[in-house]
Amino acid sequence: MPNPSRWIAEDLSDLLSLQQSNNTKPMTLTRLFFTLALAFFLTPTTILGQAAADDRMYHDEELREGHTVSLTIPAEASKEQLEDFMDDRYDVNLKGGGLFSNKDVLSAEEISIPALYPESMDLYFRVIPVGNESKVKVTARDSGDTYFGASHMNTTFEALGRILNDYSIYAENRFYTDRLNERQEQVEDVMKDIQKNEEDIEKNKSKIQDNLDENAEMESENRKMSAEIEDLEKDLKKLKEQIEGAKRSLNEANEK
Repeated sequence: MPNPSRWIAEDLSDLLSLQQSNNTKPMTLTRLFFTLALAFFLTPTTILGQAAADDRMYHDEELREGHTVSLTIPAEASKEQLEDFMDDRYDVNLKGGGLFSNKDVLSAEEISIPALYPESMDLYFRVIPVGNESKVKVTARDSGDTYFGASHMNTTFEALGRILNDYSIYAENRFYTDRLNERQEQVEDVMKDIQKNEEDIEKNKSKIQDNLDENAEMESENRKMSAEIEDLEKDLKKLKEQIEGAKRSLNEANEK
């Protein structure tokens, strides 16, 4: 059985954080004492048949019956996916998100979702960071400002919970699919780089081999030229000897 003391403690923390972030008037001592007293004196039987306290959502200065879902994705991603989900599935544009109006509560007022409620209604979501994960709460009310719950439009209230569950599946599937696609693109880019490097290596090997072949050819040609030079030097030496011999013969003939 869930612990009601923990629920009230979480709700009190939510109230205090919301009052600080939204600059609402501080909680009175009477209300604070009453909330703390509930944490100590409530028993599981007193909350049987009501919405769990940690499913309630603080809105319009009161805790309202609602639903909560936990997600394994960051709060910012939860907001983005929530806006996409409501637009894709129900053609509803949520207010409060985006770059210049980034709030923890996303809302859509005077909207129509026939599958949920046949008349005009107001819908409110609260996205709460939980480390690198998040949780999302939802509550809704009719055009007469009466909030849906176990005692008022229970069928619509339960359907609201199913919508939130559908959203959680939608959000996590899309978030992780997007991350998987990003990783796949990164892997493909790295594989392309590896393939290019391997091609460059093969080209360099080919160039090296061409250079080695060219060097071997030049070395062979150099050896041939060296041999030719040696032969020419020998012929030159013989020619010099022949010239010297001819000079001597000519001198001897002149002396006679």
